[in-house]
Amino acid sequence: MYNNFQGAIPHELGRLSRLRFLYLSDNKLNRVIPANISSCSNLKTLELSHNELVGSIPKEIGFLSKLLIVNLRLNKLTGGIPPFLGNITSIEVFDATLNPLGGSIQPDILCHWKKPKIFSTSGCNLSRAITQELGCLSKLRILDLGYNKLKGFIPSNISNCANLKVLDLSINELVGSIPKEIRFFPKLIYLKLSDNKLTGGIPPFLGNITLMEVLDVSGILWVGAFQTP
Repeated sequence: MYNNFQGAIPHELGRLSRLRFLYLSDNKLNRVIPANISSCSNLKTLELSHNELVGSIPKEIGFLSKLLIVNLRLNKLTGGIPPFLGNITSIEVFDATLNPLGGSIQPDILCHWKKPKIFSTSGCNLSRAITQELGCLSKLRILDLGYNKLKGFIPSNISNCANLKVLDLSINELVGSIPKEIRFFPKLIYLKLSDNKLTGGIPPFLGNITLMEVLDVSGILWVGAFQTP
């Protein structure tokens, strides 16, 4: 980190079969992620954030079965969130924030992950509906899907993510009302739903989330404003 490396990630890294932690964040790497990174079969942490990497997320990353952390934040990656990431069942952190990935969240990925704690794809140009399979992520603590083009309703089974502390769905095209199931988030500290197309007013059950420190529902043309019990 902080070495001002430029150009490509060297293919020779593929020879480091015992490598467990790879930190190359905060550089100026501007080529594709090499496919032979799959040879680093013991890798647990892959930190490539804050670079200028291009191309798609290589399918070979799906062979890194011991990965716990994948941080690709702030690059120029495209090609969507590939389904083969579901092969990394042990993953705890996936952060692809601020990459022009496009596409949608693949349901098959989420159903295979056993213990993710952080899932962040803010500013990734994602579209379509929020998949119901998010309800599979019962250990999730941070869910950031803000700054996308997500449509449809907030799924009610999001209540299965009972360990959530941060939920950011801001700046999308979500419709409908705030689901009452959100009241089942006893650990929620930060809730941001601003700049969507939600209706139905601000429901009183949000008062049940007693640990809440930040509630942002700005930029929404509410009908009914504050509801009362």
